[in-house]
Amino acid sequence: MMNDVLIGGVEKREILVVDYNPLWPEKFQKHAAILWQALASKALCIEHVGSTSVPGLAAKPRFAWGCATIPRARNARARARKYALLLLFKWLSAHQQRRQPQHQEKQC
Repeated sequence: MMNDVLIGGVEKREILVVDYNPLWPEKFQKHAAILWQALASKALCIEHVGSTSVPGLAAKPRFAWGCATIPRARNARARARKYALLLLFKWLSAHQQRRQPQHQEKQC
């Protein structure tokens, strides 16, 4: 039934959920510092959001972030989006290379 409503049908891939990593907040802060540079003076705040921001919660090992910008800061937002895509690409590349048998995975 879902195949009828989803373009291309249901994705046939596993979703990786890992135990909470206490280093996630620190790692996010490093990414946020780089985002601050990309946003220059246009950002009001950059926040760590999503499941990796909740202590003790198992999550997909990806950072989600929220950013409030000063209106008309289109160039800064574009730079931030480009950087976010770069981070995602780097994370995906590294993630594919470090899949190891001892890594505990939970399937949803």
